[in-house]
Amino acid sequence: MLRLRNEVGQLRQAAKQRASERAAPPAGTGQAAANPGRYISKDQLAFADYATPEAALQSMAWAMVKGTFEQTVAALKSEEQPDELSSGKEREEFETNRKIMEPFFKGLQIVARKTLAEDRVELKYKMDSDPIPNNNVEMPRVVIQPFVKIGTEWKVGGSTRAYQDNWDQDGQIQPLTP
Repeated sequence: MLRLRNEVGQLRQAAKQRASERAAPPAGTGQAAANPGRYISKDQLAFADYATPEAALQSMAWAMVKGTFEQTVAALKSEEQPDELSSGKEREEFETNRKIMEPFFKGLQIVARKTLAEDRVELKYKMDSDPIPNNNVEMPRVVIQPFVKIGTEWKVGGSTRAYQDNWDQDGQIQPLTP
């Protein structure tokens, strides 16, 4: 019985690995991963893997601007993922939002990293985009994105939120400059 449980666990792990490989393209030149703090234009975005929170942020941004629904979902920790990846509704909303936002997105710059725990980090970054016409919701220019380490990979670990001044007042903050 123990041997069968072990085999089932190994099969599940292998299936997860295959799904991850299908969702992620080959690692690119990841400017954020190579040089945290550097401004990354939309044209410079590349899949940078999930080895660091900075690389994971770039990979998520790349997937949202140039990638697929599956690649965007791969950047999220499992609790943040839509319940059903094949759901037409989530996929349709993703495509609609991407078509609306992609022309206005210009780039991003990671400006600071706050270490909360060995497996939890928040990145403060500047979002560079033009205002979206006929959109009454003003997008914050500086945002905070939490990340969690799952195994050897960093994944989005919660909702993006607007930067507040008190974020800089506690924790292990590392400014990132080019």
